[in-house]
Amino acid sequence: MPALTRAHRRALPIGFLAMVLCGCLAEGPLPSPVLPAASASPLRSATPAASPSVLVVPNPTPVPTPTPEPTLPAAALQRSATLERDGIRITMELGRNPLPAGEATWVTTKLTNLGPGPLVWAADCQVPLWVFGTMPGTGWRYGGAQAVPDLEFKSWALDRIINPDVAGLQMGFLPEGLRRQGIELGEFGCGDVFQGRRLAAGKSIVGRARWGGGAMFVAAPLPQGRLRLRTAFDTWWRGADDNVRGEPLVLEMDAWVAGAARPVRIDPGEAVDIALAHPEFRAWLLSRPHRNGADTVVKFDPAKHVWRVGLTSYNPTIRTRVAVIDADSGAILDIVGPLE
Repeated sequence: MPALTRAHRRALPIGFLAMVLCGCLAEGPLPSPVLPAASASPLRSATPAASPSVLVVPNPTPVPTPTPEPTLPAAALQRSATLERDGIRITMELGRNPLPAGEATWVTTKLTNLGPGPLVWAADCQVPLWVFGTMPGTGWRYGGAQAVPDLEFKSWALDRIINPDVAGLQMGFLPEGLRRQGIELGEFGCGDVFQGRRLAAGKSIVGRARWGGGAMFVAAPLPQGRLRLRTAFDTWWRGADDNVRGEPLVLEMDAWVAGAARPVRIDPGEAVDIALAHPEFRAWLLSRPHRNGADTVVKFDPAKHVWRVGLTSYNPTIRTRVAVIDADSGAILDIVGPLE
């Protein structure tokens, strides 16, 4: 079997380390600013609402008035798409469309070699067709302005979550085999050797992958709106010369996300602001080594409808300390995890 001229460790397309949350030490409920109730939950629309100063004490600013959400199409929505070129056919088929935010949806992919001759391909984690999606024109609210050193922590915490170079909130489907390992998309490395695999003429590779209903990196439910799905068969060739590559096959399809039954009212940037507004927890956060043997935690917990914001440290042992924040009111419910 021909192999690529370089063998290297490939990380999955989005990230590296799994953030391990633990509840080692509970300090009990803590006072925190509670936001006034709003008439409805705000969704991230094509024109995001202005960032609220959710942490001004003693008069926290109310959650912004929700903007009208896009209306789901009345007609039946496309569930599958196919592209055929150069003797290769790729297909993706959704289990349902629209995709309910906050709920799991599966996609099935199929790669078929129509010939002539064998097809050699290489891909991350030996998955030929990854499926990702973007919601054009959407984005998380950043929250309030921070001064140094708080700004340094906030920028670090949000550097993947709020990315000006990405035009919209992102989501992705985790392949079934990786999901069985208890791994989350975007938070691990594959560690595989990037080498060619052979597919005989007339044969197919079928894969299944699952979307958990949340946005990339944070798991909070996506807002209602149009979703652009994409899969690509990037690296392939025929014959013995792996330097003569075929052109990538890129397949896209429009889908829709239906709004969650219980959307979040606090965005990730605002959750970071809330954590930094707690004096004792802020002092601990800013005392820890940053970007060196530690990772930030900014994660939504769907089961408890809370944000967890804090740090995971890796030296000398893995340990995590987070503020647990109500995703509706902004109240800090608890601080959990060891001080050292």
